[in-house]
Amino acid sequence: MHGLMQDWPLLCHRIIDHAATFHGERKVISRSVEGPIHTTTYAEVRGRALKVAQRLEKDGIKLGDRVATLAWNTWRHMEAWYGITGIGAILLFRETLVFFGGLSGGDTRTASPLYAGNQSLLGVFFRLGDSSQTTTLLGLAVSGVLAVLGCLVAAHWWRNDEKVFAVALVGLTTCLASPLSWTHHYVWILPMAMAVLSPGVPRWARYVGGSWVIWVCVCLPLAVLPYGGGRERQFDVLQQVVANLGPILGVILVVGLAWQLVVTTRSRPALAAAP
Repeated sequence: MHGLMQDWPLLCHRIIDHAATFHGERKVISRSVEGPIHTTTYAEVRGRALKVAQRLEKDGIKLGDRVATLAWNTWRHMEAWYGITGIGAILLFRETLVFFGGLSGGDTRTASPLYAGNQSLLGVFFRLGDSSQTTTLLGLAVSGVLAVLGCLVAAHWWRNDEKVFAVALVGLTTCLASPLSWTHHYVWILPMAMAVLSPGVPRWARYVGGSWVIWVCVCLPLAVLPYGGGRERQFDVLQQVVANLGPILGVILVVGLAWQLVVTTRSRPALAAAP
C-alpha cells in the first residue's frame, strides 16, 4: 500500500476540519469551570479555533513556538488545542514536564499505574515490583528506551513499504511507553491486525503481533481480574500473567524487531565484502 488514500498530510487541524465539514452540527458537550453544562458544535469549535490561531499569529507566535495554557478539559481547551497546534506551535510543553516531574514522585493526577487497566510498561513495573520512586524512574527510563527502539524499527519498516505495520508499531509503542495507557487507548491494535496479514512482515512477528491483537481485543485484565483499591498487590502468579501479558507481548515484538534489524544491518557489510 503506497498511501494513495489522500493527497494531503494528516495534520491535527485536518481532524477538526473534517468534523466541521461532515459533522458540523454534532454537539460538543462539557461542563464549564463555572458549573453549568455548556453545549457547542464542531463547526463552532473550528470557527473559534481559527480565531485563536489568527490571534496567536498576530501576536507573533510561529511554527515551533511553545504556548502554555491554563484550562480545564472543556470546550475552551479544545478550541485552544486546535488553534495552537493548527499553526504548528507546541502546546503544554511546560505542563508536560510538570506532569512527568510529579509522576517521578508518585503524583499521577489520576489512578495509579498499579491499576490493572493500565497496560503500559510502567504499569508492569508497578505490579511486579512496587510503587517507589526508584521503580518509577526505572520504569520511565526503560519506557523511554523502548520508545526510541519503536521509532527506529517503525522507520525501517516504513522504508521497506510496510507502512501499515510501521504506523501500528509507532502507535502501540506510544501506548507501551506512556506512563498511563488505559485499555481503551489501544486503538492502534486495529492497524496491527491488518499488518500481521502481510507476507512482508517476518513470520515470527506476525505470530507475536497476532497474539497481541487477540489478547488486547479479549481484554482479560478487566474481564476476569479484581482491580482497584490496591487489589493488584494481592495478585497470584496466574493473575500477574493476565494483568501483564499484553505489554510483555508488545515489548517482545519491539525488542525482537530491533534485534533483527541490528543483526541484518551488521551482516550486510560482510555480504558486500564477500568475493
